[in-house]
Amino acid sequence: MRILITGGAGYIGYSLVQSLDKNESVTKITVFDNLYKKNFNFFTQGENLNKTIFAKGDILNIYELEKVVKNQDIVIHLAAHVDSPFNYQDNYKYEQVNHYGTVVLFNLLEKFPPQKVIFASSAAVYGFKQNVTENTPPEPMNYYGSSKLNAENYLKILEKKSQVYLLRLGNVFGYNPMLRMDSVINKLMMEALIYKKIKIYGNGNQIRPFIHLPSLIENLQQFIFGNKESGVYNLVEFNQNMNEIRDFLIEGNSDLEFVYLNSNQEVKSLEMFSEKMKIKANPAEKLALAYQEFEKNVRIF
Repeated sequence: MRILITGGAGYIGYSLVQSLDKNESVTKITVFDNLYKKNFNFFTQGENLNKTIFAKGDILNIYELEKVVKNQDIVIHLAAHVDSPFNYQDNYKYEQVNHYGTVVLFNLLEKFPPQKVIFASSAAVYGFKQNVTENTPPEPMNYYGSSKLNAENYLKILEKKSQVYLLRLGNVFGYNPMLRMDSVINKLMMEALIYKKIKIYGNGNQIRPFIHLPSLIENLQQFIFGNKESGVYNLVEFNQNMNEIRDFLIEGNSDLEFVYLNSNQEVKSLEMFSEKMKIKANPAEKLALAYQEFEKNVRIF
């Protein structure tokens, strides 16, 4: 099995490649990434990769992308601009990378169809609502969510030639060497360990959907090696508000301070569930596992 992973040197890609490289069914993994974040830990941290090759390139460059798209069994599309996905920063980059970058990939996948296309979309396509499922009509409220939905709409066309999985991810959290600090739980845990003080935007009542990184990697492999039907899938383990996460951190850190930024502001919530995937988890257990990972890997002076 030959697998191409766009954006494979990023946060999710790092853990996914580490897992897939050990799988006997996989013969070759091609990681295509422009190293925009200049995080070279992908090459220096973790176990040796025996089946993986790296190709530096940009998702917007059709000539670079065409070289790696040919003769793939599975294409996993992780390449995206994801900084601060729930606000309005970097709108141009969201549209360019997430939307038009996917259009470039789409044109090549029509020409060189793989068996499966797996796309890491986002819960942000739903906008700010409660109790959303795969049957809830998308209604994105920012450029990030719109760019992901536009990308979905193109890739859906490929169902005529390939199995297509549009995976709407909750906020992914957990430690690895390619750590993403735009993930709110990652940010709060790092602040708690390093500064002994966390910052919460708004009044803290806003709800977000979450999935622990190891669980995401485990569930991604159901789509890679399984035989699920094409379609939209929500990947989420639990929903919590910021104050509940604060309370968890305080339980293990009696001296932890916290401060609210714009405390009078009621920030909108997004609460997501899945009618197709049964991956619910106990929030306290998942948060505890993640916090242990951070304690083990973050040096405190």
